[in-house]
Amino acid sequence: MLAALAVFTIPFVFTSCGKNSPDPDTEIILPDPPTKDAATLITFPESDAPKYQDNGNEYTIKSLELTEANRYILHRELVKSKAGGILEIIIGKFTGMKGNYNCIGLGKITVNGSKVIIEFSSGGTYNGSGNVKDSTKPSGTDQNNFIRNWKISDVELTVDGNGVEFTHGFTGCNLYEIATFAKGKGVNIDPSKFANASIEFSFTSNVFAIRLSDKEAIEGKYQVGLGTITLTVNNGNEFFNGTIKGTYKFAAGNKVNLVLSSSIKGYNGKMEFNMVQVD
Repeated sequence: MLAALAVFTIPFVFTSCGKNSPDPDTEIILPDPPTKDAATLITFPESDAPKYQDNGNEYTIKSLELTEANRYILHRELVKSKAGGILEIIIGKFTGMKGNYNCIGLGKITVNGSKVIIEFSSGGTYNGSGNVKDSTKPSGTDQNNFIRNWKISDVELTVDGNGVEFTHGFTGCNLYEIATFAKGKGVNIDPSKFANASIEFSFTSNVFAIRLSDKEAIEGKYQVGLGTITLTVNNGNEFFNGTIKGTYKFAAGNKVNLVLSSSIKGYNGKMEFNMVQVD
C-alpha cells in the first residue's frame, strides 16, 4: 500500500506482528459461502464469443466466472477496431442456482453441458457453446475460508520517512480519501487517480479479484499457506502489482485481519485491514 502512496509500482511486502500474528493452535472454520455448489467457469472460443452492447459500446465476452459467493467476474473486450480492443474486468452480483444465473447488469444465463444461452439485459440473445468447468475445489480449510467476498470495515495507515510521520485510521477503504489525507501530510501522490475507488476483495477457488469500481477490477492467482498468502497480479496498478506476499488471521463472525508493511524510496508504511464477509 505504501507503494501506492509513494506512487511507485513495486510489489508490497505483507507482514504481521504482535497480537495479529496467526495462531497455529487456533483454527477458524467459516461456513461455506452461499453459492459454493453453483460455482462455474465459462470460457468462450474467439470464433463464437458472445457480443453485446453496453452504453453504446460493443463488447466481446472472453470468459465469465460464477463464484462461490454470489459474484460474477466478467472478462470482456471493448471492440475498437479490427486490430483489437481493450480488455476490461468487471465484478457484479448474481442470484440463482447451478445452471441458471441472473447476473445483475449483464443478463440471464442458462448453462446445460457446453451449451450457453445469455439473454442480455441490454437486449439480444447469445445461443452458443463454451468451455464450461466446475470451479476447482478448495485445497483446505483456509482456502475455503477465503472463497467469499470481503468488505473492509476499517484500515489504519502508518507512514514514516522522508520527513513524513503519521498514523491515521479510516472507516472503510476509500482510496481517494486515503490518498487525499496522505497528500496533506506530505506524501507524493495524486488523489484524482483513485476517485470513487472503494475496494472489495473477492476470492474464488481459481483467482482473487479486487473490485475498484463498477467498471474496473484487478485480478490474479493466489496461494495460501498457514497464515500466509501470495498474490500474483495480472493487471496491476499503483496499489497492487507483481507478486504480493501477505499474512492473515481469521476470526469468529466471518472476519479476517490483514496486516501489511513496505519500505520504499525512504517511506516506511504499514496498513492494517479488518474485513468482514459480505454477500
